[in-house]
Amino acid sequence: MRNCCGRPERSSPRGVSSALGAGAPAAVGVDPAGGYGSALLLPRQSTADVSAVRPFTAATGDLRVDARLRAGQTTAPLGLHLLDASGTAVAQFSLAADGYAAYSDNGSWTDSAFAYPAGVWLRVSLVLHPSTGTYDVSVDDVPQGSGRLTAGAGAATQLRLLARSGATPADFAADDVLVQSLS
Repeated sequence: MRNCCGRPERSSPRGVSSALGAGAPAAVGVDPAGGYGSALLLPRQSTADVSAVRPFTAATGDLRVDARLRAGQTTAPLGLHLLDASGTAVAQFSLAADGYAAYSDNGSWTDSAFAYPAGVWLRVSLVLHPSTGTYDVSVDDVPQGSGRLTAGAGAATQLRLLARSGATPADFAADDVLVQSLS
């Protein structure tokens, strides 16, 4: 993909910071599924995690977070994490390394019955209900389960996409991220 000046587009989207110890950071690139447009690419590195963080204003009530996620394989994890202002996980979703979707329940991981396919865009939705301390997870509009928000965590104010480091190559992409207050 090229920017307005004809140069290759390789930076993070506006409002998103990416971090990496060594290697290529998360960056905007061509949709890996061959579709139209671009996506945020998170190439797995062998020595450092790759992450992209987007801050947002804390909601006063329920909060919905939607994103399209794509894993090029089913053997490496990609996380979508909602964090409080101090970086503590509030709610977490993962396309896990065992090929199944997983989500956190009060900070501990719970596997869902959904085996995700490699190379396919998935619509992931987390709806947080701070008044009850719970949240709901769905993939492609199919409920996967409900979890408890992490005890002691504050209100969600950051969205983090995280590709954990690992020895085998892996590629991930994210697109159409929406953070919406429902109150």
